[in-house]
Amino acid sequence: MNNVEYLRAQSKRRITLNDYVRAYYDAEIVPYDYSLNEIILKAIERTFELTEEAYRNPTHPCYYDESKRINEYGNHVENVLCRALQEITGNEAKNLGVGYPDVRTSISTHVIYPECKITQDIDEIGSMRMFYTTTPAERTKKIKNLQDGMHLLFKFEHDGPSRLTGRYKMYDLNGLQYTAEGSLQQGNDKDLNETAILVFSQ
Repeated sequence: MNNVEYLRAQSKRRITLNDYVRAYYDAEIVPYDYSLNEIILKAIERTFELTEEAYRNPTHPCYYDESKRINEYGNHVENVLCRALQEITGNEAKNLGVGYPDVRTSISTHVIYPECKITQDIDEIGSMRMFYTTTPAERTKKIKNLQDGMHLLFKFEHDGPSRLTGRYKMYDLNGLQYTAEGSLQQGNDKDLNETAILVFSQ
């Protein structure tokens, strides 16, 4: 039985994100390298600066219209985070298209896959789905072309569309356990808090 067949056999069972990446992309999730702390913290701080600069400033490249749906604000914040990472590291943050992971960038010699989520209460541990992966099509696998790298989830607290509160958590997704249900694998805040490694919190 190959990796993909094994993963599909785990329907409604617990798997790790490592299993998913290994099965579909033949790549490994590398544990977070704490030597990156200074750069990552600068990127988080710059994300807050950019959103604050852009607040109610339609001419700013990071502006977000408050009348838009809050659901779309998470994608916007991910773009702002990627802009911050590019400014600080000088390395491109490449959008990989629909489906996990969304973005690939690099810091020094490390490949990084940053994921971004927003929440109204950073301390709330809910049961609603907040992270998911799906069985990728062959074309998707070629486009994403995952390599061995660090998979990080940045969770930002918001105060409605277009503004962040300044509170955040960053997790290392190495070892994240979630539930496989056929072609969809999904996890919630409880999974994140129980099995992912919390690296930063404010």
